[in-house]
Amino acid sequence: MDPLLFLGSEYLRKMTDPTISEEEREDYRAELAAYLSTEEGRPLSTELVRAFNKLDLDDLRALPKETLNWYMDWLSSNQPALIEGATTESLAHIWWVHSDEVIRARAIELILMIESAREMNPAESSVLGITRRLAFPEEESGEVQREQVGPPRANVEIAVQMVDTLLTERTPFALRVLRNLLKLMPAEFGGHLNEHIRARAGELGQRDASELLHQIYRESEE
Repeated sequence: MDPLLFLGSEYLRKMTDPTISEEEREDYRAELAAYLSTEEGRPLSTELVRAFNKLDLDDLRALPKETLNWYMDWLSSNQPALIEGATTESLAHIWWVHSDEVIRARAIELILMIESAREMNPAESSVLGITRRLAFPEEESGEVQREQVGPPRANVEIAVQMVDTLLTERTPFALRVLRNLLKLMPAEFGGHLNEHIRARAGELGQRDASELLHQIYRESEE
C-alpha cells in the first residue's frame, strides 16, 4: 500500500466508518476539505489520487467499502484535472474487488466520465474489458481470474447491472460504449442483455424509447 494511504488509513476510516456518528464523520471530512483547499494542502489532492491509483487488488480488499465510496464521491466532485489523474484501471479494480452494486455503478460512472473527457474511442473502453471477462471467464489469467467471476450463465445478472448503469448515464459516450459492448457478447449473453434493454426502453414513452433504441442499435445494424 502507498505510504500516504497506509499512514492516513485511520483518518479515512474515521471519515467513513458507519459505526462512528455522522456528526463526527462530518467533522473529519470538513477538516480534510479545509486542509486540501489551502496552499499547503492543495498538492495532497493529487497525491491522494496517485496513491489510490497504485492500490492492487489485495490493498483494495483491505479498505472498507465506505472508504471507497467516499473516494469516488470525492473524486467526482472535484475539478476535472483531478478526475483525469485517476486511472480507469484502478477503478476497474475497485469494480472487481467489491460486489456491492452501488460501488460497482459508481466505478463505471467514473470510468465513463474519465474516458469521455479524454475523448477515448468507446470501442476501447475499460467497461468492455470488464464485460468480456464476465462473458468469457475461461480466457482470464492472472490476478483478476482469482476473483469470484463464476460461469457465464451466473454472470448475466451482473452484466445486466452494468447495462443499467450505462442506460442510466444515457450520454452519447455511454450509449456508444453499450453499442460496442453488445457486439462483443456471445449469442446467449447478448440475447439476455438485448431483452433487458428493450424492457427498459419499454418503460419510457414511445418517442423516447424509439430514440434510445435507435442510438444503441443504429450502427450495429448498418
